[in-house]
Amino acid sequence: MWLSDNMSTPEGRIQAAVLRYLQQQGVFAWRQNNLAVFDPKMNGYRAHTGLKGVSDILSVIRGRLVAWEIKTPRSKQSADQVFFQQRLERNGGRYFLIHSLEEAKEALRSCGDN
Repeated sequence: MWLSDNMSTPEGRIQAAVLRYLQQQGVFAWRQNNLAVFDPKMNGYRAHTGLKGVSDILSVIRGRLVAWEIKTPRSKQSADQVFFQQRLERNGGRYFLIHSLEEAKEALRSCGDN
């Protein structure tokens, strides 16, 4: 199971709870890191070269990519995150903007997974 490096933040705690819940429900889900990573050999950060705006948690449910963007109640999506959402949905994926574990449970129910 993924352990958050930022579990001390409100968003990190929600991410950890949602990921744990999805995995407990048998969902193939993982935390998608999209931040620069510290490299001790370089004594610096390696730039993130992945897709900008990718969601915090990705999963596959019934053959469909489902993205879970985790936010605190006051935080908002970035422009890159909105663009990622639009591209994913245009291509048949599902996208959930989640502010709590309860919202994640409701979203999973809407997927017909349990």
